[in-house]
Amino acid sequence: VVGASQTGSYLHGFTWTDGTMTDLGDLGGQGSWAYDVNAVGQVVGGSPLGSGDNHAFLWQNGGMQDLGTLGGDYSSAEAINEDGEVVGTARLANSTPHAFLWQNGAMQDLGSPGWDQSIGYDINDDGMVVGVLQTGPASHAFLWADGQMQDLNNLIPTGSGWELQEARAISNRGRIAGFGTFGGQTRAFLLEPRAYR
Repeated sequence: VVGASQTGSYLHGFTWTDGTMTDLGDLGGQGSWAYDVNAVGQVVGGSPLGSGDNHAFLWQNGGMQDLGTLGGDYSSAEAINEDGEVVGTARLANSTPHAFLWQNGAMQDLGSPGWDQSIGYDINDDGMVVGVLQTGPASHAFLWADGQMQDLNNLIPTGSGWELQEARAISNRGRIAGFGTFGGQTRAFLLEPRAYR
């Protein structure tokens, strides 16, 4: 289990394994938050630096690594797969948030084609990423695979009645969970691969 626990005046990310809670520390600022863990115990989340800027981190082998940003002052890691690939959101130099994929020691901007901003929420072991594209209050779920980001609404059958607004999780079998509207009502969805491939 990973999460955050009060320690003094601040929250610190932790792991809980075999009945033992381990404080993950921070990146030099005040606090940290752990959001996901993989089978080998690598943990991701976010933590302030001494400057106050918040950065995504990868914790492994007892140490916390700053994953950087896309040129701006903020990043946060949301998920990690079994290959140690990390997704989340980071600001560009102009402060626009974009989904990122961190792999092989480098952060890649996944973009936001046709939209103002994007957030990456999950990644499976095949490197498929899901999240949300946003412009103002409007949002659409996305799938990033094979180097291409696509609006999931463009991949499902026309006339389905659905507007898929956010994709929050993807399984190793390609099932995507999130929420949207159906018949004008907000509903959770589970999207099978055959529905969008």
